[in-house]
Amino acid sequence: MFITRTLPCPPPSPLALPQEALDVAHRATQFPGSSTACVLRLDAARGTLDAANLGDSGFLIVRNGQLHFQSPAMQHFFDCPLQVCAGF
Repeated sequence: MFITRTLPCPPPSPLALPQEALDVAHRATQFPGSSTACVLRLDAARGTLDAANLGDSGFLIVRNGQLHFQSPAMQHFFDCPLQVCAGF
């Protein structure tokens, strides 16, 4: 059985950096747990991509079928990724 409820969480500004959005979500967390995370912001007008990546979550940038970038994994050691946690 799962118990869920909606908690108030102030939304980050639409112009917020991914690191700020991840921080807002982490500070609003009220239940114990941990997670890896990957948050991206694509600004087409400026032609930029900003990223906040923690742990072994990640992203790829592929253009015309070719890999241009792969975010690095952040791990303490094999199969032990860095994680954001709350409530412990």
